[in-house]
Amino acid sequence: MSEQGTQAGTFESVERDMVSSVLRLGDRSVGDLMTPRGSLVWLDIGASPADILKAIEDSKKKRFPVARGSLDEVLGIVQTRDLLVSLLNGRPLDLQTDLRRPLFLPEGTSILKVLDMLRLHPLNMAFVVDEYGSFQGIVTLSDILAAIAGTLTPGDV
Repeated sequence: MSEQGTQAGTFESVERDMVSSVLRLGDRSVGDLMTPRGSLVWLDIGASPADILKAIEDSKKKRFPVARGSLDEVLGIVQTRDLLVSLLNGRPLDLQTDLRRPLFLPEGTSILKVLDMLRLHPLNMAFVVDEYGSFQGIVTLSDILAAIAGTLTPGDV
């Protein structure tokens, strides 16, 4: 129907592509859209404040996974805004204080279910784990929107 609408001039080709992408979301899993762990910028809870600030400055991300030593022990997520507020209030940089608990989703979870869950979660981000509970990557609401609308501005993971 969308193809016929495009030919008749009712739909723009971009609209047709978006509708088609939305209809295919039910066939895709979170593992298809996630940013894999090897591509993530993350913060080590044991790093020095100087190293943490350098990593934040270099990456320009808004949110970071936090782990202890490696991504085999993920602890949560910090938002740069929370860290900035703490620093502006005279508190020392402490990832533990500003750590937030993300959603944990199996990598086979359908994108439609993930979309519904992320809309309700304050971080709009989830950690993806395999069948053994091992951290595999991250998915954000932006990842899903990019799957529908095409590439957006650089991600915030």
